[in-house]
Amino acid sequence: MKRGYRVAGLSLMLAAALACSSDPDDGGCGDEALTFSVTPGINPSISWSPSCGIAQLRIIRNSNDTEIWAFVASENSVLPAVAYGQTPVGATQTNPPETLIFDEAYTVRLAVLDPDSGLLIVVGSAEFTPTL
Repeated sequence: MKRGYRVAGLSLMLAAALACSSDPDDGGCGDEALTFSVTPGINPSISWSPSCGIAQLRIIRNSNDTEIWAFVASENSVLPAVAYGQTPVGATQTNPPETLIFDEAYTVRLAVLDPDSGLLIVVGSAEFTPTL
């Protein structure tokens, strides 16, 4: 099993164990399509619109489908923007950041915690390539 999938599974279990919200309108990103913005460089800022809360962010290296940084929160409390490698307050890093490589493709994936099931649900993803 790939490391990213193990970490994702652990993240899912952690989020489910920490879930305490039963409010269906908890400010998390919902059915609206997300628009992503990633600043240039190997230490980018990752943002999404509309400005809504998430519980998990994962960065995947596309060439080998490896998770290179991730965090999870116990509720949909993480708002944009997130600086690469800097775990937001209230979140727990589940995979330490690796150095991004210029001109290599990556995918950012956002997930929200479903307050009813306690499961993480992917609500958006986007590819990006660090440039100068």
